[in-house]
Amino acid sequence: MKTVVMGVALAIAAAAIVACSAEPVALEQRVLSEADVPGSLPDPVETGQTASSLDEFSAWQDMPAAEIDPSKLEEAGFVSAIHETRFFPETPGGPHTRDAPHVRILVVQFDSEGGARTGLDILHENALQPCPGSCAARIEPFDVSGVPNAKGVQRPVTAERLQETGEEGEPTDSFTITFADGQYVYQLEGFGPPGSITEQQVEDIAKKLHDRVAGAPDLPESTSG
Repeated sequence: MKTVVMGVALAIAAAAIVACSAEPVALEQRVLSEADVPGSLPDPVETGQTASSLDEFSAWQDMPAAEIDPSKLEEAGFVSAIHETRFFPETPGGPHTRDAPHVRILVVQFDSEGGARTGLDILHENALQPCPGSCAARIEPFDVSGVPNAKGVQRPVTAERLQETGEEGEPTDSFTITFADGQYVYQLEGFGPPGSITEQQVEDIAKKLHDRVAGAPDLPESTSG
């Protein structure tokens, strides 16, 4: 019995040491980096935005998550949010093009871990909605490997569906992964022309991001508090 108790105590102590040794990470450092997405560049058209209030968040353009009922996010304890987009140039360091595959990251901070878990469900449920975004999308949840409790949604738009719905636009593939860690919810979307980006590729990016930020506390001067 003493051996078991000692083993449990050592495991708890080890976990505490790992948590305390994690490097602090500010909100602005929780978006995707080139190391998370090798070969990518910051999108010069869809530039990043930050929001320190729900009014600012709801005013964002072309972001489906900004259409979420603000009262739901307020009840969950919304604190702040940031999003940025990167793209894969056709050649290394090449120019941005509209039809290049892109990856978009949205990070939302809540005032508690419980609020973040609620926020995860809110953002995931929003990703399952056909509109806003492309109402011609075929929506299918998928299991995510390598990221604890992550939820995935595939949203391909085919030429056939565009013809059926009469919606304008081009066929696309889209994969969204949402996960929570601490007081933060991360929603990663990879999208591009059919075949230009894959579910596995987006999972790999999500895993790199998760491994980098998991358990990391805020910097003292970050937007929390």
